[in-house]
Amino acid sequence: MESMIESQDDLRERVIARYRLGEGEELAFNQLSRTVAEVFGFPIALLTVLRRDRQMFQGVCGVSGTGTSRESAFCSHTVRKAEVMVVEDALLDPRFRDNDHVTGHPFIRFYAGAPVTIAGVAVGALCVIDHQPRNFSAEQRELLSHLADVAASLIETRLDSFVSERRERELKRQTDLLRVMLDNVDQGIAYFDDALKLTLWNERFFELHGFPDEMKRRGADAAEMLRISINWGLFGPEATEAWVPEMLEAIRNTPSSERTIATREGRLLHSVRIRLDDRQGFIVAVRDLTAERSASRAKDEFISTVSHELRTPLTAIRGALALLNSSIEGKVGDGEKLMLQMAEKNSLRLNRLIDDILDIERLSRGQTGYFMVPILMEDVVRDAVQQNQPFAHSLGVKLVGHARQTLPVSGDPGRLLQVLTNLIANAVRHSPEGAEVDVVAVMTERGVRVEVCDRGSGVPADFVDRLFERFSQAIDPNRRGHGGTGLGLAISRAIIEQHGGRIGYSPRDGGGSSFWIELPAA
Repeated sequence: MESMIESQDDLRERVIARYRLGEGEELAFNQLSRTVAEVFGFPIALLTVLRRDRQMFQGVCGVSGTGTSRESAFCSHTVRKAEVMVVEDALLDPRFRDNDHVTGHPFIRFYAGAPVTIAGVAVGALCVIDHQPRNFSAEQRELLSHLADVAASLIETRLDSFVSERRERELKRQTDLLRVMLDNVDQGIAYFDDALKLTLWNERFFELHGFPDEMKRRGADAAEMLRISINWGLFGPEATEAWVPEMLEAIRNTPSSERTIATREGRLLHSVRIRLDDRQGFIVAVRDLTAERSASRAKDEFISTVSHELRTPLTAIRGALALLNSSIEGKVGDGEKLMLQMAEKNSLRLNRLIDDILDIERLSRGQTGYFMVPILMEDVVRDAVQQNQPFAHSLGVKLVGHARQTLPVSGDPGRLLQVLTNLIANAVRHSPEGAEVDVVAVMTERGVRVEVCDRGSGVPADFVDRLFERFSQAIDPNRRGHGGTGLGLAISRAIIEQHGGRIGYSPRDGGGSSFWIELPAA
């Protein structure tokens, strides 16, 4: 029995803690206690909570103090009953006649208490007390029981209020944190609700769009903002306010949009609109590309100028070294000859690097012309395998082509050969001696697909996302031969994309890499 009482106490404590009870009286429960006292005509009414070592007053009418010891609490008996407990004369009840609160203040003679049950656990009692013995009818017992249920409902509603307040505080905290984050990013960001009203924004958004300060408020209208943007020239000189209804319709019915805007001040803005998955609004992010584009142009011009200026003297150095190497046979020692050969080889590598830099810059700006003609991809694969056989043989790698179908495409054969040469050279360098590199060309639902497959060490997982970036080279201790410039894959991607195709990488089962290209079939 004792272990059962302790178990019930533990359960009661958990419920009391969850509902944040037993921490002192509260106004709402004081008002309930006062109403109960008036209804029954008693001088004292209490809403009590039974803690492990003390009875606490949650609602009080007619007495002072915050609670009593558990040993002297009538409530500790009430919570064990399923119905109202009535003590018509405490001096005649052996359980209470020696109780300190019967023999002393507040001199309890009559007590009636109904258990207050929350989540199936009696946590305390709603009780009425008198200084004189009294009778308590069945109707009064039923009424007190109903009022105890009301007290329980108030407690449960009170928890909902606590949860709501906590959620509101957390939402405010998150909103404040989000606003701090938004105000510290360089992009202009705003959120509009499903009624196309402004809900959240940062200062940068207003700065980039030139909206007046009076629009910096919740509920500002997206339609008015569009009109201001049109009049400011953000949508070009031909745009008029008559466009606004159509623009609003597009916002409501399209999941996203992206555009680059030139302002009257000469700034270049990149704007992205994304509708949320729940269709309850959309986010607009705006970035100023002016400085970035200017810096990019300056960089491109610098690289192009430097590369062109280097090419002329480098060509002269290469010619001189080649002539010197051909004329010194038997005239210098082996050490001097080796150094001259090394100088010529490195000048060739440097020349190749300059060619690649100029190539990638021209490709990125769309300045390289393409000779697009109908071709058969199996012929390009055959030529690529034949031309790279000597390099593969020098590293002890077997190079095999597999292209037995007719694979018509429209493309520049020289540029496509350049792409396959890049992929094959990489595969050979990363293959162990005695391995095989396969070049497979097939027709798929997407078009013509060519894969270059090796059994090397593969690409590290953390490097895959950077494979096709400029000057990106993963560290591979097993790579053989001279390393590339780090531009080959970037150049290959630019060529394939300008052919309307795709290029990618996939790891091979059992180890190794598969680099592939896909081109539209002609």
